[in-house]
Amino acid sequence: MQEADMVDLSNIIYQEGDQALLPELKQLWTALNQHHMGVSKYFSQNFEGFTFDMRVNAFDHLNALKIFVAVDNSCQQKIGYIITSLSNNQTGEIDSLYIKPDYRGLGISSALMEKALDWLNQNDVKKMILGVAYGNEAVWPIYKKYGFLPKVTILERL
Repeated sequence: MQEADMVDLSNIIYQEGDQALLPELKQLWTALNQHHMGVSKYFSQNFEGFTFDMRVNAFDHLNALKIFVAVDNSCQQKIGYIITSLSNNQTGEIDSLYIKPDYRGLGISSALMEKALDWLNQNDVKKMILGVAYGNEAVWPIYKKYGFLPKVTILERL
């Protein structure tokens, strides 16, 4: 891995695809799930039992799925991704966004968000949503930059 100040952004390329790309994201998704497990104060056990296959199967009911992947061409490694979906009721969702820690703060998540939002806009969604796990509120400023604001906090009894 590289230090963020040593990353040459000209080596970062973006791939796009559909569900066929999902198997290539298993390692990155697992890192995101472990992150959620670590920051979740009350429901870490939910992330412990949540497998990549379970996540992939949850996409089966969707109308459309678009995936953008950031790749560091200098080392041929996938360093981040965003999964965006469109439901049958024309609701667009940012389902998952992850950037490897050494690549954060370089604008890669912004590039992925812009690609995802462009795709949603091209599909004339009526509403755009995303979910943030409790404990991961540090990402709210990133999403606020794109007009996503907290609407409801749902509490669940342990």
